[in-house]
Amino acid sequence: MKIVIALDGSKFAEDILIPASELAARGGDCTEVHLIRVVDPREAHITWLKPPGLMERSSSIGGTGGRAYSSYRSCDGVSTETDLQAQDRHYQHAKFYLETVANKFFPRSGRTKVVFGTKPAEEILAYSRKEKTDLIAIATHGRTGLAKTMLGSVAAELMRSHVAPLLMVCPTGLKDTAGTTTIHSKTKTAGSVV
Repeated sequence: MKIVIALDGSKFAEDILIPASELAARGGDCTEVHLIRVVDPREAHITWLKPPGLMERSSSIGGTGGRAYSSYRSCDGVSTETDLQAQDRHYQHAKFYLETVANKFFPRSGRTKVVFGTKPAEEILAYSRKEKTDLIAIATHGRTGLAKTMLGSVAAELMRSHVAPLLMVCPTGLKDTAGTTTIHSKTKTAGSVV
């Protein structure tokens, strides 16, 4: 069995790890777990020694009586890296995160994949198709109605795709009173509660 677990680096998304690890353990040594994180390259911010536009203070002594006067001037800013270096740093951070999670939850079967992209659902689906995934696992806010339409939902896009069955959990604090975990299958049958 091949399981793809989508993470975004948040504690919220990590609530899928325990149910997914329990499922992977049931599959035994035949189970492959792929942890994927989609990183938006626009979120890779350059590190600045002095941000542009920062107001620097300059002091001078002058006038009558030798009083000190302070004035402020805008500086041009000094970056410590290029855009590509910032993206590489962002990528390495995401890779380290996934490797840490894989070592903790899936020490024998965990593989990691960091993908640059601005549309997480599309990237997860492309990877899942390529790897011929048997199950996609993800945490979801469980948004419905207008909130889902306005904000979009990675889980909803994954569910509509029918690429693979989908294991979804609604993390702690967002669960309904029953605290359900739902598996949606490729077919359009209703999901079943685990």
